[in-house]
Amino acid sequence: MRALLDTNIIIHRENKRVSNYSIGHLFRWLDKLKYDKVIHPYSISEIKKYRDPETQEAISVKLESYEVIKTIKEPDDSFLELIGIPEKSQNDMI
Repeated sequence: MRALLDTNIIIHRENKRVSNYSIGHLFRWLDKLKYDKVIHPYSISEIKKYRDPETQEAISVKLESYEVIKTIKEPDDSFLELIGIPEKSQNDMI
């Protein structure tokens, strides 16, 4: 199985300062269940926009330990009918 990780989860997990202990619990369960942790290419590009260059560089190096989704597909109409159109900003899209 694979688990697609949200950009915020990656930032909290790979940040040098612990800010959310539940992320550690999530990763423990993913490892225990032998899930592959996957990130989206948009998450990588979003992290590259991070304002603090030191933090951005530290997180970018750690991203190499994750599997990256190879294909990007735009949501089709049937999918959007199910979930609605949530994109209000660029961050919502990612």
